[in-house]
Amino acid sequence: MQEYSFKKNYKLVFIALLCGIAIFSIVKYVRIAREKHELQRLLEEAKTEVVALSEQKQNLSRVLEKEKEAKEQLGEINLALKKGLKVSVRRIKTLGGDLSNAKIEATQLHSQLSSLQGENAALKEKKDALAQEKDNLQAKLNSVTELRKAIRELKRQAGKIGAELLEKGRNQGFIIKDGKSTYPAKGVKIDVLPATSTHPENK
Repeated sequence: MQEYSFKKNYKLVFIALLCGIAIFSIVKYVRIAREKHELQRLLEEAKTEVVALSEQKQNLSRVLEKEKEAKEQLGEINLALKKGLKVSVRRIKTLGGDLSNAKIEATQLHSQLSSLQGENAALKEKKDALAQEKDNLQAKLNSVTELRKAIRELKRQAGKIGAELLEKGRNQGFIIKDGKSTYPAKGVKIDVLPATSTHPENK
């Protein structure tokens, strides 16, 4: 009887043990299943993050490539600007020299201009003096011309008077001595005045 009871108890213990193992296994399986599900979720999230990171990496690569190209372009532009700056500096130096030469030439030209103005003033004075002298000579020439005209007119009148006297001497008995009439001639006064000449430049 005791042996039957022992067997029965052993079976119950064994069954209880199996039930415990089964419950433990079920609980373990459920936990593992939950952990697996959580791991899968985490894995999916990790994959999603990896894809996002990959896209970010590609974007960063493109940005870095663009920045590299921009840096190279900036380097070329900087090099060109440096070359242009050197050329500009050389041009400025050349222009500075040209400006100094231009100032010197301007000073020389100013001196020459002052000298020419003085010479022009002197030439103008000489011209005025020559014009005055010309006027004087013209006046003298006109006076001589008028004198010659007066002498010719006097000779003409004297010849006319001589002819008349000769004619009267023949008619009235005047004596002709040495080819000249003894008829008393009236005094003739000749006044010669300088002719007024107006020079075109004095108008």
